[in-house]
Amino acid sequence: MRILISVVVFLASFGVGVEPGPAVPLQAAGTETALYEISGLKVIHRINDASDVVAVQLYLLGGTRQLTEENTGIELLLLRTAELESGRAMARTGSRSVLAATADWTVTGFTGLRDDLDVSWSVFARRLERPGFSSASLERARGELVTGSRRRYTQPDLRVEAIARRVAFQGHPYSLDHRGMVRSLTSLSPADLERYWEEQFVTSRMLLVVVGDITRANVDSLVRPTVAQMPTGQYEWTLPPPVQRRDSSWWAIDHKELPTNYIVGYFGGPSPTDGDYFAFRAAVALLSAGIDVQVREQQSLSYRAYAPFLDRAAPVGGVYTSSSSPAKTFRLIRHVMENIQAYEPPLLSPWWNRFLDQFTLEHLMQQMTSEGQAEALARAHLYFDDLKMADGFVRRLKRVRLASACRTARRYMIDIQFAYLGDTVLMRGAW
Repeated sequence: MRILISVVVFLASFGVGVEPGPAVPLQAAGTETALYEISGLKVIHRINDASDVVAVQLYLLGGTRQLTEENTGIELLLLRTAELESGRAMARTGSRSVLAATADWTVTGFTGLRDDLDVSWSVFARRLERPGFSSASLERARGELVTGSRRRYTQPDLRVEAIARRVAFQGHPYSLDHRGMVRSLTSLSPADLERYWEEQFVTSRMLLVVVGDITRANVDSLVRPTVAQMPTGQYEWTLPPPVQRRDSSWWAIDHKELPTNYIVGYFGGPSPTDGDYFAFRAAVALLSAGIDVQVREQQSLSYRAYAPFLDRAAPVGGVYTSSSSPAKTFRLIRHVMENIQAYEPPLLSPWWNRFLDQFTLEHLMQQMTSEGQAEALARAHLYFDDLKMADGFVRRLKRVRLASACRTARRYMIDIQFAYLGDTVLMRGAW
């Protein structure tokens, strides 16, 4: 247990003399949150009278489940083209556009001052209602996305993650790259974008989240005559299937003689509606801290070694490292994982509460902005079907016991699907 004990001592040192913080209120003073519909368009609205900044985020639900190998990236290409078509209209409003694709949805919108909301919404709504696909805008957007796709397969750390995604999520929608592949992006035509917009841009696929000092009447006056008039469709959001576990670990190997070698592995976790969800999140965080301590802090074998958590509707944990000594680094990672799985903690583990305090700090900091609150509300609704979880997330996480985290590690941190990019000679005997 030497490895785990050293991790415990290291983590406990963060919280010396720190008492547990006060309970996080379900909702901050000066806010009011509601879920309602406007002509079939679902809206999450948080009134925050403490800020003049308004965040407007529209989620097109489904992510990779809406895509195929032939059209992956089409949603991002369509919206980026429409964004370019509007030229500098949004910039002249003083608001900042938001556009990002994930495995579960594409989010588009803007963040700006309350006084600029009417004109910013007008520009944004036109992009959704009547997107333009001129050749100049389409080719510029295509060029940006193709460049990004090529980078994901030429930069080593991005390439190994792409390889790991394909092997770990085989047979699952997450195996597709929601940002697009060179082959799909270069083949999509204006007619393809037009057809996709007509079929997929329906209000049943949309979730609008608005956070700021704006009344419900204001939201209604903006949304009802514009986006809410788009076709309704028949889409229904559900959680995706879990990432299936194989009977044993697998390796996808890309041999290249590089100065630094890369290892990425993924393992599926429990659904957000499962009782083990929060214990799984805590277990992945503990694994990440342990890997960092052993590989980077104590052995100096890597500039970056940790356990990523893919915050998705079907959660995924993993391991990542880059090292010139991959075999030694990988053995340390396995030892940390095995020690967490084998650990039988005492009933009271004071350092564990301090560890959770550190782990939840980032979550709380993200919600200090209107954008962060909007994202937290969307996830609370889509993952948990409970808006209170946006503010109660930390409280739920802090209830996790160390014993539950270790038990969850034994259940889920097995049969990991790995990708390796580097000199295979250096990994002999460590696979």
